[in-house]
Parts: sequence; structure tokens; C-alpha cells
Amino acid sequence: KYAKVWTKDGPPLKVYTERQTKRLQGRIGMTTRAPFLVRYAMRYGNPGVARVYDAMRAEGCDRILVVPMYPQYAASTTATAMDEIGRALA
Repeated sequence: KYAKVWTKDGPPLKVYTERQTKRLQGRIGMTTRAPFLVRYAMRYGNPGVARVYDAMRAEGCDRILVVPMYPQYAASTTATAMDEIGRALA
């Protein structure tokens, strides 16, 4: 079933997440003078939360806002994403 929704550019979750990331980076870049990076991480999969967090710290980020992109709150989605952030911070 998943093969039916696969795009020519790859898996839909990755393709659309990358597009959202680029567009948000562009939109924020137009409205702020301060350096602002937009990155995405996957709770399950790549790039993983800890890897992206470490990369952002290496790029000089000292304040990081995390926005889970689930369409609704649920302990099985949003809460576990925040748990993963907590593990990366530890």
C-alpha cells in the first residue's frame, strides 16, 4: 500500500517534511534579521533527534525551539517526541 503513495522524489513523509522545512526557513529568513535555522528530525528514522540536536549545537545554536508536527496531541506521538528531546538534552 505504501508503494502506491511513494513519489518520484521518494517517500512522502520525507519529501513533504523537507519541503516544509525549506519553506519555513525561507519565510522566517524574510521576517527576521537574526540568524535562524530550521531543521527537522524524525522520532523514528533518519535524521534522528539526537543527531540533529548535536548538529545544531555544533552550528552554534544556543536556543532551540521544538515543534512537534503531529496534527493532534497524543501521548503516543507528541509526548514521545518530547521524551526523545529530553533524552537528547540529557
